[in-house]
Amino acid sequence: MPPRSRPDPALTALGHLVRDLRRARGWTQREFAGISGSDRSYISGLENGRRNPTFLALARLSAALDGAILDCMEEYELGTSDGKNYGAA
Repeated sequence: MPPRSRPDPALTALGHLVRDLRRARGWTQREFAGISGSDRSYISGLENGRRNPTFLALARLSAALDGAILDCMEEYELGTSDGKNYGAA
């Protein structure tokens, strides 16, 4: 069995953002999953940088957080393994 690959830094940063926003609302992963129409295991994978959400999934999650994901993405450094920083000014 091959070793698990390291999550891309951009996905890790996105996961941290989602986790911070969810926790700020006092929601468990299960509660957030129900509100956003997702599965708890999907939320867990996303928060751990193991999921690469589609734009539609990201929009749905952001809508559940009153647009906070899309509004806050610029505040998080979305670096990648190739050294590029998405969202950096």
